[in-house]
Amino acid sequence: MATREETLLIVKPDGVKRRLLPKILQRFEDRGLEMTLGKLVYAKNAQVIEHYEEHVGRPHFEKLRTSMQEGQLFVCVYAGPNAIAACRQILGKTNPLDAAPGTIRGDYALEMPYTVAHASDSKEAYEREKKIWFDNVY
Repeated sequence: MATREETLLIVKPDGVKRRLLPKILQRFEDRGLEMTLGKLVYAKNAQVIEHYEEHVGRPHFEKLRTSMQEGQLFVCVYAGPNAIAACRQILGKTNPLDAAPGTIRGDYALEMPYTVAHASDSKEAYEREKKIWFDNVY
């Protein structure tokens, strides 16, 4: 049996505004993952910069930053066997045009950076991102 792990999922403002939150969360629940934390928040500039620190200074960063601050986002933690890989698989490839039909991005997104959702890509990323959205005070 696979080891139980946790991962962070963010339903971005474009997904929340379009009322996709229930449909998106249901896919993770249907897969057998369990939500252990969750909250609606408005992203602060410092949080977005810290979260996407590897993109700061790149040409696409400003559009990414502003897209994350266009409304509320839903941040949550999912747990279960292979949670990180499973969440990434459910989301699909980052670029919606490359994402397969049946994935969240393949079904609900059309362009970057409006990718509907984000999920941690490793245990280290999860630990760092969880601190940004749940542990730090901004």
